[in-house]
Parts: sequence; C-alpha cells; structure tokens
Amino acid sequence: MTSKKNRSSVHDSSYRQNTLGSPKDLNTSDRSFYLRNEFERDYQMKYQQLKQLYEMRIQGLNESIKEAYRLVQSDDLIDTMRQDQTSEEFVNQRVKEILEECINNEREALVDKLTQENAELRAEYNKIGYENSKVTLYIIPPTSNLTILSLLISKNRFLEKLIFLRINTELYRKKQIH
Repeated sequence: MTSKKNRSSVHDSSYRQNTLGSPKDLNTSDRSFYLRNEFERDYQMKYQQLKQLYEMRIQGLNESIKEAYRLVQSDDLIDTMRQDQTSEEFVNQRVKEILEECINNEREALVDKLTQENAELRAEYNKIGYENSKVTLYIIPPTSNLTILSLLISKNRFLEKLIFLRINTELYRKKQIH
C-alpha cells in the first residue's frame, strides 16, 4: 500500500486517480489535491492557449512582412515612380499602401480562423449542454458531487474558450475598421 508521504510527493493526477480510484472514492485531502490539479491544469491550458495565439500572431506578422517586402521589390509601379523625379516622392506612400494591405490581409485571415474556432467551440458547447441536460434528468446520488464538479469545470473551460475567442474576434474586427 502506498504511504501518505509517497502519495503527496506524486504530482500527477492521472497517477493518483489510477491508484486511488475514481474522484468520488477519494478522501478529503485527496479530493483537495485532485481539485488543485484540476485548477492547475486549467491554468496551464489557458496559458498555453494564449501563448499559442501570440505565437500565431507573430508568425502571421512575420509572413506578412516577408510578403510585403517581396511585393515592394517586384512592384512595377514603384520602379516606374523611381524613374520620374516628380513621382519619386510618392514611392514611400506606395510602400505604405502595400504594407497596410499585407497586414490587413493577415488580420482578416486571423479573424477568419478565430471565427471558425469560435463556431467549433459553440457546436461542442451545445453538444455538451445537450448531454448535460440528459444527465440532469437522472437522479444523481449525493456521493457523485465531485463528478458534477468535474462536469462543471469542463463546461466552464469551454465557456472560457468561447468568450476568449469571441473577445479576440471582436477586437480584431474593431482594429480592422479603424
């Protein structure tokens, strides 16, 4: 049998769940450990999502800059403007137009991707809501409170993802308008 000291040194909730049984079978200290791990996993998941979104945005901007550079180098209008002294002063304005177009295209692509993810999460949320309503029709014994808590945590994760994506989509749309 595993001693209390050895169990507390293990920080993997899946290990604890496998060795201790289902969450409803856990004693009070093990339940608090289980819940702490759930909240820690939620925090890590949110952090990774933000990090991934940030890296995706940086990568998109990097690609936009490379594309803009390529377009500026191959733009016939800029070459023509540079040959005439009267139009040479408008070269910078043309470069600015190309840069703005590339960045706006990248923003649109990101908004489209976030909108698609939002729709997928909504569909999954609706599916979970439907399944949740089926579960609540049955009589749930009082010993399964931890199971209900786990379901609520899962539901909240999807709600937070949905809200996060909606806010980001709205922010990018507002930036696009300005």
